[in-house]
Amino acid sequence: MRLLSEAELASTCSVYPNPANNEAVVLSNFRVEAVEIYDMSGRMVRREEVSAYELHLDLQSLASGSYVFKIKTVKGTIEKKVVKQ
Repeated sequence: MRLLSEAELASTCSVYPNPANNEAVVLSNFRVEAVEIYDMSGRMVRREEVSAYELHLDLQSLASGSYVFKIKTVKGTIEKKVVKQ
């Protein structure tokens, strides 16, 4: 199976709403295997292992600020910047 580049994955995966309050939804055309959330210092603050095309993430425990969601799909990995209000 051929992996896609991040540019190719960009149009197939989204995180909304952005900015987010208490929940963010990851939606992908390809099955998501894991989501890692990193703060802006590069520290992983959360990891979810899943097998889904749509994932609802509870963000209540995260402080307000900017985060990078590293979304690992069966076709490759993409990073999305998300603001938590």
